[in-house]
Amino acid sequence: DYAERVCPHELFQVTRTWLGGQLGAIVEKPNTTANRTADDVTPTPQPSTSWREYCQWTSSESGGEQPICFEVDGVSCRGILHTPSRVDPDRPLIVMPPQGMNLRTGWNQLHVRLARRLGSRGWRSLRFDARGQGQSEGALDFATGADLFLAVENGHHLADTRAAIAWAQETVGARSVVLLGVCGGAVTTGLMAAEDPHLAAAALVEFPLVYSQHPAQREGKPLWRYREKLLSAEAWRRLLTLRIDFLFHLRSLRLATHRWLTLGKREGVDQSWLREQLGATANLALADSIQRSCTRDIPLLFAFGSTENAEMFDRVRSVLCPAGPSSIRERIVEGADHDFLLPEHARELGEILEDWLDQSFGTRDEAITDEAGDCHPELPHA
Repeated sequence: DYAERVCPHELFQVTRTWLGGQLGAIVEKPNTTANRTADDVTPTPQPSTSWREYCQWTSSESGGEQPICFEVDGVSCRGILHTPSRVDPDRPLIVMPPQGMNLRTGWNQLHVRLARRLGSRGWRSLRFDARGQGQSEGALDFATGADLFLAVENGHHLADTRAAIAWAQETVGARSVVLLGVCGGAVTTGLMAAEDPHLAAAALVEFPLVYSQHPAQREGKPLWRYREKLLSAEAWRRLLTLRIDFLFHLRSLRLATHRWLTLGKREGVDQSWLREQLGATANLALADSIQRSCTRDIPLLFAFGSTENAEMFDRVRSVLCPAGPSSIRERIVEGADHDFLLPEHARELGEILEDWLDQSFGTRDEAITDEAGDCHPELPHA
């Protein structure tokens, strides 16, 4: 269930209770291993190799892939750095923000496929797990997946992405960065592209210009969960037992309030028109950021499948990205779904990204692997 993906405690409570009962029964049984021979006793499994011990280069046909670690506000985040066989230091590093609730592999391993394909063309890239997700440390204080994705649409992954960029600059000497975001990652990219000085270009793939809504409340507004939490006994229990990250919520409230107050002061943002075109759940902060991004002299790519997100963008494109700048591109993968699940659609998206990067930075490198770009076996740490 989409709404329960981040509730492992509730999801596995029945299994945990059952295991506890079984373990208790095992402990009460008499020890029968005394009469066994050494060959009969199963050896105790050794602990797995730690993450830091595992951080080593792994070679593939598209270059090297190395697990890396960086910190965000004292919390360790982990990712994979892709380095091609031949590195051009003048080329920007590609950073892939998390899609939302998905891990650094991307949905259906889309991030893996794109990183390896681009690596075979000489592009370095970094994909990572945000705090509280995948192999990164930290915890998520969200009741449902809908809450988490709403937070992402309001900039929840901005700090993680900025920390990843800072790590790349300090550790591998990345002089500039291209942000490549899909879905929720595209929202993060759009929010950063308006003013981040480190960005040389930005690719926004399948970004939603409206806030996501809970499946059971399609007519609700983005703040529907706060009303529901007021009536939730579990939410009150977490509050009274101080299990809520107050600092995180205060920071989120401050950022949201700042965006709301400054949005109306900026010239050129017609909020009424945007709501008329996109509906009551229009993400005005994202629309504003995209509009300002289009005024910067950096290459921008807007890519979609045949989806509602493409239709939404088409309604407001003339205002957010007026005709003129040649650095702005829009591409449609005909027939593709939101996640580019079919292999041919993922390949076409990869081709679009390659051509855009080559045109934007005047580079063209010979492929060192086949056209699929991901023909070798999956690496264990991907």
